[in-house]
Amino acid sequence: MLQRQPNADGTLPQLSDDGTEPNLIQAAGREWGVPSLTTWGGFPATSASVIVEPTLAQLEAAQESRYDGSYYIQSIGDQRLLDLMTALAAGFPVVNAIPGGGSMFQGYSGGILGAVDGPIDHATYFYDYKWDGKNVASLVVWGANSWGSDTGWGETGTYRCNKDFINQDLDLEVMDISRLT
Repeated sequence: MLQRQPNADGTLPQLSDDGTEPNLIQAAGREWGVPSLTTWGGFPATSASVIVEPTLAQLEAAQESRYDGSYYIQSIGDQRLLDLMTALAAGFPVVNAIPGGGSMFQGYSGGILGAVDGPIDHATYFYDYKWDGKNVASLVVWGANSWGSDTGWGETGTYRCNKDFINQDLDLEVMDISRLT
């Protein structure tokens, strides 16, 4: 949406889902704000809701929260997993760059994903986790994908993964979002 150029007649071209880049997510959050899921609606996303032009009311409502910046989890191994859990426990969403174009992720229909095939070419975000409190090998993290809940992909547009999936992710970006009152 940020990179769309008006047509010759001044209208904007139709939105399309061509994937995303974390820097575009950040730019949109800085420019328009970050709405709650309740305000924005459409979670989990559907294939139709991903490319719906936002209304003026939705853009105004997005200003209720501000994107203050982000930081990358740069640790490796078990410490990376502990840092991810710390961010999620503090309420921060974590955007991740993953191999979404590979057959294992494309064909996912449920269960817990381990390491998957393909190049890093997609972004999703982690929003919750569960572990036994002792062994990071027991860690299961929940992620949301933009492909939608009505496409038959995943577990109604979401997925679960283990440490092997997380440790192959190129980026783990912790988003700092604060509510304005």
